[in-house]
Amino acid sequence: DAGRVEASGEEVAAYAAPLLQEHILSFNYDSQIFALDFLKELERRKAVDPNAAPVHVFREHSPRAKDLLQEWGGSHCVGLSIDFADRLREMGVQAEIGAAEIPGSAAPYGHAFVMVPFQNPEDRADRGVVLMDPGLNLADPIIVRPDQPGLLEIGEGEVVTLLGRNGM
Repeated sequence: DAGRVEASGEEVAAYAAPLLQEHILSFNYDSQIFALDFLKELERRKAVDPNAAPVHVFREHSPRAKDLLQEWGGSHCVGLSIDFADRLREMGVQAEIGAAEIPGSAAPYGHAFVMVPFQNPEDRADRGVVLMDPGLNLADPIIVRPDQPGLLEIGEGEVVTLLGRNGM
């Protein structure tokens, strides 16, 4: 399958785990860094244009999430995930950013993480994704396969499925 790493989930996890652990130790999860940087940018823009809409400034400012890692040593889950996925891509690993709605969250997507789709070349039925979450400081990759869906019970009657029916 296009876009999948040709390896077993265990091989992907073993390769990525030390990189993930190093990333977690190097950078802090800190959404206040992003908020403070955004407020400074909004203040700067308002000084130039008093009618600058916060929502427009925010949309233009959001790509800076990754830059804040180098400037401040931390960012929110999006910045941490983008940076880690970029690092994997630089090493030739097809990494993608995933977004998940946090139950009870007002935002449509409340959290970001990294995932690497895999397909074991020695066993075509062995496929799935390896999930990595530098934003939650989860130091070990999580292997999820379609025949072993990851389910997380949030509350009464609420279940989150980590992998869809088609294996992605």
